[in-house]
Amino acid sequence: MGRAIYEYNEFNQTTKVETFDGNIQINRYDAEGLRYEMEENGRLVQFIFNTNREVIAEKEHTWTSYIRTSELIASSNEYDKTFYHYASDEMGSITHIAQGIDILNQYEYDAWGEVVSQTETVQNRFKFNGQQLDPITQQYYLRARYYNPVIARFTQEDTYKGDGLNLYAYCRNNPVMYVDPSGHESLCNKKVRIEAYENQASLSESDKKNYTRLYASIIEIEGNRNSSQLWELREKIIAKVGDDIYYETMIKINFGAYLDNLQKNNLHINKEISKIELKNPHAHHIVYKKGSENLRQLVESAQEIILSVKIDPIISPENLILAPNTGHSYDNLKPIVDELKVIQDSMPDFSQVKQERVIDVLRRYGEISQGR
Repeated sequence: MGRAIYEYNEFNQTTKVETFDGNIQINRYDAEGLRYEMEENGRLVQFIFNTNREVIAEKEHTWTSYIRTSELIASSNEYDKTFYHYASDEMGSITHIAQGIDILNQYEYDAWGEVVSQTETVQNRFKFNGQQLDPITQQYYLRARYYNPVIARFTQEDTYKGDGLNLYAYCRNNPVMYVDPSGHESLCNKKVRIEAYENQASLSESDKKNYTRLYASIIEIEGNRNSSQLWELREKIIAKVGDDIYYETMIKINFGAYLDNLQKNNLHINKEISKIELKNPHAHHIVYKKGSENLRQLVESAQEIILSVKIDPIISPENLILAPNTGHSYDNLKPIVDELKVIQDSMPDFSQVKQERVIDVLRRYGEISQGR
């Protein structure tokens, strides 16, 4: 990137940057501290912000309008007769820009927001976390200050003193979980985006999948919910996205990492055992999360019984255990299902006693799985 000369105003806002190769960027701010216009080598660019301090219009030669929900989804320029669609990942980073069926731009980022690969046909300044990347400085404009993804640090001190001892650190050194669109305060990006989705009356299919993926990631990383909390969360997510998307997403969790996190939080109810005691250990579903064609009917019937006692068979600790990776067989699953069916036949309705009996079956067969 080379050396650059920076100038600041009395509010510690960057007003001018001159790079070693002669490029000049000039920034101007309004009374609310937002950059309402800038010059890039003499080319004037102006911005209009909404009440969330997000850009909703940009003018270079003509005005471009931006359409937003929880993220940037489209832009429109009436003069140029263009309408672009934006695709984002679960962190809000722009991954693709399309016009109709044609993909015009494509981006990949490292964890800190540096663009590691891009194909760019049309001009676009919104990139990592959906924030503006200035082409001259290669820094992100995050309202109160600027962020350099190459060094993973802000270029100015944080004026808020409550977000850690290092006043230049970005997102508590954890950009996978946090964002800082204001330049002042790290926010759990996934939870912020979930809240935005939940405030919408209805979601598109892609938004439903993103919403569920965000929750799946939080469940895996935190590993701090018991079965009743997971059941409540399951009901909430399914009400928003439906059973199919929920199931298809949750079975893709990294169950090894998830099981480790459950054990760290003392939420794993089955017998704990060291990995070194097991041959080829892996996170094992006692009642399998899915099955091959000859197992599918058994798996589905067992899962139905587990669901009837308000336990999620995919993510609840009761159905997870560390065991040798010996494969999923009919002979191993059949006796579990038989015992669960006996319980179901004798106690068709939900009760605490029925739940305890189902958990007891899962615990016993979990220990058998560990001994194989």
